[in-house]
Amino acid sequence: MPKVTRQRPNDQRSNGRERSVLDDAIPVGDLEDDWIKIVIYGQNRVGKTTLACQFPKPLLLVAMEPSKSGGALSVRRVAGVKYLRISSTLRAAKLVQELAEGALCDLPDYEDQPYQTVVVDSVTSYQDIVLKELMGLDTLPEQLDWGIVTRDQYRERSEKTKECLRPWVDLPMNTVFTAKERDHNPPDREKPKILRGSGFESFFAADLGGATVGWLHDACDYIGRLYIDKETKKVKRFSKIKKKEVWEEIETGKTVRRLRTMLHPNFAAGFRSANPEAVPEFITEPTWEKIKAVIDGKKLGEG
Repeated sequence: MPKVTRQRPNDQRSNGRERSVLDDAIPVGDLEDDWIKIVIYGQNRVGKTTLACQFPKPLLLVAMEPSKSGGALSVRRVAGVKYLRISSTLRAAKLVQELAEGALCDLPDYEDQPYQTVVVDSVTSYQDIVLKELMGLDTLPEQLDWGIVTRDQYRERSEKTKECLRPWVDLPMNTVFTAKERDHNPPDREKPKILRGSGFESFFAADLGGATVGWLHDACDYIGRLYIDKETKKVKRFSKIKKKEVWEEIETGKTVRRLRTMLHPNFAAGFRSANPEAVPEFITEPTWEKIKAVIDGKKLGEG
């Protein structure tokens, strides 16, 4: 049997020997921290923009919303935030290219300093801009159905939206994508949604087309669902059955904001962390500092 000679790439080592691709392998512990790419989704008015604008400054809030204020009124007093409204995919593409290249001199009142964070608010409205342009409309109808939008247009919308979002994911800065939420697996549609609540078969995620939301969630290391929940506290009470004092969790009558950080049968979520055991089910009253602590593998409450 003839002797088999292993072939190496053409790259040359400094000693004249051919270089192997494996020479570029490094210990996983030496990997450098990358910029944070996160999706924050939830219902309207839950505080997605407010939370996003807590991320490191200087911060650029890119509003894709149809209203003139772009949902930015809630953060008008936050220092270090600049606002830019975008209403076309062409202008969005030009902006993301300028951000990537650092060529930001034509932005209003730019102070010649790089942005640490850019917020795309929201990708749901970004997708609407894509569809509006594909259909040649000035505005989209409030209710879309198959009679208005064809299957081919929905498919083209999905591909175009992913194409538009990909450069934002690759930006050399923290990038926050906000989105409305949508039930991607709704149960029996005969019963009004407002009456049925969440069934086991429901699965809520960012309000994008199915293929698009799957791609975006895969492209980001952090997915969080922002929601309002009932506040509870633990109190001691005497148990007649156990004949001793026990801790009991009761509702206070107040509400709190929570950011879900772990996957749930009904909700998309998940944080990649250096210490997975430190990732809680949710972060109560989330802030940038709490989010960063979880990402860094610290348990909340630790120094």
